[in-house]
Amino acid sequence: FEVVCLGKGKNNVIDFDATPESCAEEAASKGMSPKMLAAFKDGTKTMVEMAAVSNATGLLPDVPGMHGPNVDIGDLETVFVPSADGGILSRRGCVDYSTGPIAPGVFAVVHSDEARIRKDMKFITRFDGPYYLQFRPYHLCDLETPQSIAEAVLLGEVTVAAEGRYSEVAGVAKRDIRAGEKVGGIGGRDYFGRIYTHEQLVRDRLVPVGIAEGGVAKRDIAKGTPLTTDSFAIDDTTFVADLRRRQDAMA
Repeated sequence: FEVVCLGKGKNNVIDFDATPESCAEEAASKGMSPKMLAAFKDGTKTMVEMAAVSNATGLLPDVPGMHGPNVDIGDLETVFVPSADGGILSRRGCVDYSTGPIAPGVFAVVHSDEARIRKDMKFITRFDGPYYLQFRPYHLCDLETPQSIAEAVLLGEVTVAAEGRYSEVAGVAKRDIRAGEKVGGIGGRDYFGRIYTHEQLVRDRLVPVGIAEGGVAKRDIAKGTPLTTDSFAIDDTTFVADLRRRQDAMA
């Protein structure tokens, strides 16, 4: 099969204005950090997750931030396909997400024009194709993450390794940021993360969301505007900024 789209379910519509203060009551009811919940609701977590998938597979976000429609499970294989075939994508080979009933599931939409495969898939799935859905209605990150760590440390095994630098998550202003203002971190009141292709991040001089904390605006940055190295100075004394420099030097 050709993988057309890999995606995940997000259990709420993105709220780009989410802050720890606006999430405080809900976070308290769930026994979680309001800053963490804000990073979930403003989309940063989803963007980082799908950037990791992108860099492990070479699949790309179709548009900055991905599409993120609300789609029923039975419609995934008709929506997450190229627009030429009635879907929303400009091409095959994308990462994306959907809000609504598929959360917390994960999915793959795949394609085959091969006659024997389509005959077998008709028998197995009752669908004519050439697009088919593979869906898992849950994810087991609480179990899979420590297992992956143990396998890496004890057995030297790799769970996911980046094939290249395909996608990045850059910071976008949540509010009007004044020149000279110092910003906080992910899940705060200053910025959220949006996925871009690595090519666009380099071309537009976007600031990776992971090294934005503690940086200072060089000039006024309007709400909804991506942080760039022209408008924003990162704190280059941090350990994570040093790691980013090392990563860039390896490219």
